[in-house]
Amino acid sequence: MAEDIHFEEARRAGVKKIVYASSNFYHEIAISEALQGTLRQKITLDMPPSPMCLYGESKVFGENLGRHLSYCGMQFVALRIGWTVPQDNPKAYGGNYMRAVFCSKRDLVQAFSKALEVDTNFLAAFAISDNSRAVFDLTETKEKLGFHPQDNAENYF
Repeated sequence: MAEDIHFEEARRAGVKKIVYASSNFYHEIAISEALQGTLRQKITLDMPPSPMCLYGESKVFGENLGRHLSYCGMQFVALRIGWTVPQDNPKAYGGNYMRAVFCSKRDLVQAFSKALEVDTNFLAAFAISDNSRAVFDLTETKEKLGFHPQDNAENYF
């Protein structure tokens, strides 16, 4: 994986923190179950990973590598990003999945800003808007990252 080489080079170069663009694909099966109504609770950060594709597996690997780097003195924040679209309008894509994981550009910028500011060894956090149909529990993200999303996918429909 390219992450291992790049992360190690960053560590050797004295980089103090990595903010990693992880993905909602980290919880891909859980999202599917939540949207089908078979998962009875919102997805929390401590739920086990459930990727269904190599992309999702690569994000799990990247976060695990970040945890290792945190043991070596680096700070690492993994943002499990929902779905951001070029038009910044989820209506063009529609569907329950988009309504559950949409992240506006404004909210994504806030999440990355907070990730750069937070003082922590390792932190995984969700980066999604405050969607009415959200499948992710933002409680821990709000508490530990200080991220308070402003937008809601439903406001576009």
